[in-house]
Amino acid sequence: MQFKNIQSSKFPDIHYRVMGKGNALVLLHGFPETGELWSEVWDELSKVFTLIIPDLPGSGKSKRCTEPLTMELIAESVKLILDKERIDSVVLAGHSMGGYAALAFAELYPEYLKGIIMVHSMANEDSDEKKEQRRKSIALIEKGGMDVFVRQMIPNLYS
Repeated sequence: MQFKNIQSSKFPDIHYRVMGKGNALVLLHGFPETGELWSEVWDELSKVFTLIIPDLPGSGKSKRCTEPLTMELIAESVKLILDKERIDSVVLAGHSMGGYAALAFAELYPEYLKGIIMVHSMANEDSDEKKEQRRKSIALIEKGGMDVFVRQMIPNLYS
């Protein structure tokens, strides 16, 4: 499977995969992952769906946007991909942060949406504690880079 890409003034280079046939299903990964997150399921899903699997802005092969990244900008990048692929009806599956981006897409482009699948994500706003934890993560990344953040994060994923 090869990557495709799209560019705009806000998005210098967004890479994504397209595979399969059928109704469109967009798979949005969480932070700090890439579209590769879905590799264990994309072969089976592509038997039934046309899959669109982006590396979201600043992740994997995709470059960062020219503006501070928001869920709305991620939703806009997904819309650009759908327009390039001439897809006007879609189900979005979002893992973790990808779920938040799917909700932003639903607010901005409800006419495109057939459904949302939330995978290890939630529709409610994050608690103050979770927001503070995210601010600390951002500070750690800015100070030490993504590698330091990931090394610190991995032990907390397992009990």
